[in-house]
Amino acid sequence: MPFAFTCAVFFAGTSWLFQLPSTDIFTANLKVTEDKIMVTELKNLTDNDRYDNQPFYLDDETMAFSMDSGQGATDIAIHDFKQGQTKVLRETKESEFSPTLTPDGKHLSCIRVEEGGLQRLWQFPRDGGEPSLLNADLTTVGYHTWLDKNSLALFLVGEPHRLVRVSPPGAGPTTLAADIDRGLTRIPDSQSVAFIKRKGEQMFLATLAPGESEPTLVTPTINNRVDMVWLSRDRVLMADGAVIYQFVLKKSKQWEKVADLSKEGPTQITRLAVNPARTRIALVNNQ
Repeated sequence: MPFAFTCAVFFAGTSWLFQLPSTDIFTANLKVTEDKIMVTELKNLTDNDRYDNQPFYLDDETMAFSMDSGQGATDIAIHDFKQGQTKVLRETKESEFSPTLTPDGKHLSCIRVEEGGLQRLWQFPRDGGEPSLLNADLTTVGYHTWLDKNSLALFLVGEPHRLVRVSPPGAGPTTLAADIDRGLTRIPDSQSVAFIKRKGEQMFLATLAPGESEPTLVTPTINNRVDMVWLSRDRVLMADGAVIYQFVLKKSKQWEKVADLSKEGPTQITRLAVNPARTRIALVNNQ
């Protein structure tokens, strides 16, 4: 396995569920200043030996994530911070990963690992109703992010892995880049996409704006890490171990340490997510 992706990428069609890593989701209050961030009241939200991963804030007080159901699948879970409760959106025999709010605010799109190993893009109503297929023809989707109400950027598993754009969601793909890794997100307040580009053994933070034919390689990532979250259209965070770093486009010359959580619990932070108001942060920790 050349990269450490989520199980949805590598284990489809096998007994991949039993190979899921043990991960927890930590949440904390977040204060963002011009140069720093402050992470306080950190707590382990999930605190078990199963797979809890891929957090996504639906709004300032609600977060979706992928959760090992303990029944041979992963389901989409929703945590309500005001009520302090977590519920499963809809129990399914398939496995769902990477829950993401759709631009209409009424659905959660996700990667669904289907019987036979197909990995396709689906969406669920927020009330937990019947899911619907967004793109029937693309069967190796690993990750996705919405660029606008009609367009998505998708990570397609292959040799090499490709970044593609589909518009509308059910259309055929247009290749934007190849040799990519799993970090993939829309840059806030734009239709630009940020992703991880591999060059040899080095991982680079890359961006691509609408109309551009070639991505911009912004900077090498911290120790080849691949997970990121953007605070604004020019400010991005990544983590290495228990330390969070930031990089500011057109200003930073290197990654700057902004938070050290080594005394707080998490020691192997991977994915990060921030709510729209930038008052909460979620951190995935490999156990």
